[in-house]
Amino acid sequence: MKCHTFPKLETKPKIGMKFESLDEAFSFYNQYARESGFSARISNSKKKSGGPEHVGCTERDIRNYEKTLRDEHKGIDAETLIDLFMSEKDKSSTFFFDYETDSDNRFIRCFWADPVSRRAYTAFGDVVVFDTTYNTNKYGMIFAPFIGVNHHHQTIVFGCGFLSDEKTDSFVWFLNKFL
Repeated sequence: MKCHTFPKLETKPKIGMKFESLDEAFSFYNQYARESGFSARISNSKKKSGGPEHVGCTERDIRNYEKTLRDEHKGIDAETLIDLFMSEKDKSSTFFFDYETDSDNRFIRCFWADPVSRRAYTAFGDVVVFDTTYNTNKYGMIFAPFIGVNHHHQTIVFGCGFLSDEKTDSFVWFLNKFL
């Protein structure tokens, strides 16, 4: 069996490409697959078409790739959230958000309210419900929404945020951001 090493591919495979042998074609596509984040395999099936079992990757390959992507994004979730808030602020000057980090630069709390929520609070904010859920997300942070009811008896959100603890200073910070 002849072993071929192909240089890093500059282009994707194209229809009509020709290879000297099945092994050479497999080597080429296998390298392309590795560089693209999946794997290739040769099927021994005689069928020319069929279900997902005839695709060039397995369910396990997809799960492994998803895990790799999740691992690459670990630790930047707070940064991503802040970037999203900044993007929303760029779109609308009335979007409000604030956040704090601790001495180790870890995300400890944030609050945000979009323009619709802020207008709703102005119109329907005579009664506000504030109820925190305890550690219900993968970060162990407390989700804290400010909720009300509009003139159609529909639940509306006035603002919300995340807190890393239930200490007095966290709630004082949070309530001050809301008001």
